[in-house]
Amino acid sequence: MNKKYTFTGIALLVVVGLCTGWYLLYGGRDKPKYDGPIERVSIGTVSNETSTLVLIAESNGYFSDSGLDVAVREFQSGNFSVDALLDNKVDLASCSEFALVERIFKRGKNLRYMGSYATVENTEVVARKDMIKSPGDLKGKKIGVTNTSIASFYLGVFLTFNGLTLDDVEQVDIKPFDMKDAMAEGRVDAVITWEPNSWAVKEKMGDSVVVWPGQNQPYYWLLVSSDKVLREKEGAIGRFVAALARAEDFARQKRDQAKEIVRARYNFNPAYLNEVWWTKTRYELSLDQALLVAMEDEARWMIKNGMSHGHREIPDYLQYLHSDAMVKARPGSVSLIATEKRKDN
Repeated sequence: MNKKYTFTGIALLVVVGLCTGWYLLYGGRDKPKYDGPIERVSIGTVSNETSTLVLIAESNGYFSDSGLDVAVREFQSGNFSVDALLDNKVDLASCSEFALVERIFKRGKNLRYMGSYATVENTEVVARKDMIKSPGDLKGKKIGVTNTSIASFYLGVFLTFNGLTLDDVEQVDIKPFDMKDAMAEGRVDAVITWEPNSWAVKEKMGDSVVVWPGQNQPYYWLLVSSDKVLREKEGAIGRFVAALARAEDFARQKRDQAKEIVRARYNFNPAYLNEVWWTKTRYELSLDQALLVAMEDEARWMIKNGMSHGHREIPDYLQYLHSDAMVKARPGSVSLIATEKRKDN
């Protein structure tokens, strides 16, 4: 036998043996529990599938394994979640990047975002079929939208793409959970909203509505905190993000079990979860360049449409970034490129 191939074979056996030993020692069981003091962390979330990784980490004990006692508070939208953070009612908030941009303009100079734990394309325009056949028919109609939410941005873009402007419609501020009743009671002619609210509208209105995709780009469901909290609880926040990384692995590998955790929490129709799971919403940690571009685009739109609370310059959103926890928990998810501060021209 050729000595070269004999040596190669022995080397391969050694490598396989080492890898097998490592797996038996470390890979074949869950990560060891954190043995330090228990720390309490509170987070504001919303009651839909964007909260999947938080729910999995809570249900599977990943938070407790990490020495965390996590209190989850649920809100109707990310705006309310961020406000709770700014009012010192929670340590962490979850919201779209649009909500973060708006709150930074308004009152959030001390806000910090760590990255996204869901990427979402679930916003729809739902309109009455008896009076609206095409997007152009929205002219002069009442449209329900949650003010200062990302849906207000998407409404503006949707109208522009269809030859209309915000001045061509009457916007009616409606809370997300009230969308279906507003449509059913005839208070509005159409709504633009995200799941599961659009599903609820369609379920209630049946065949009497027409539906169009309401997004031209995905939005990112961010994990947000403040300077103060990050200084006081940096270790706990790092372990929180690491628990979300474990939850992402579970969501990928055991999708049926993950879906059941979410279904049981919110009593969702299984058909609804099957429709949105990893299609309209992807449950993954990320911090990439597209997020920064989206924030700058949305800031520019807010300035143009008088929603920037008097600010005329796009902030440097890298100054609001705290990436340490994401880099440590999921380094492969970070692809953000540092850029110089750019002014709105």
